[in-house]
Amino acid sequence: MDVVPDSLKALGGDIQQDPIGYEVQLYDLSGRGYYKQKFDSEAKADNAIAENVDELNEIAIALDTQQKEQVYKYD
Repeated sequence: MDVVPDSLKALGGDIQQDPIGYEVQLYDLSGRGYYKQKFDSEAKADNAIAENVDELNEIAIALDTQQKEQVYKYD
């Protein structure tokens, strides 16, 4: 039976890399739908998420509180 070498030894040591930033999924209000965006800090990623949530909440409130109007057929 062949022995499978330890993957760390096979690759020459530790394969861990330091993260270069953060990627978040946001919603584009202009109609593109969901997209991913990268940020170089966690704070910037959190701010982008918070801004996106605020914009979406404003739209949800406007839709929920809109007034209905009756319409009539005119001949």
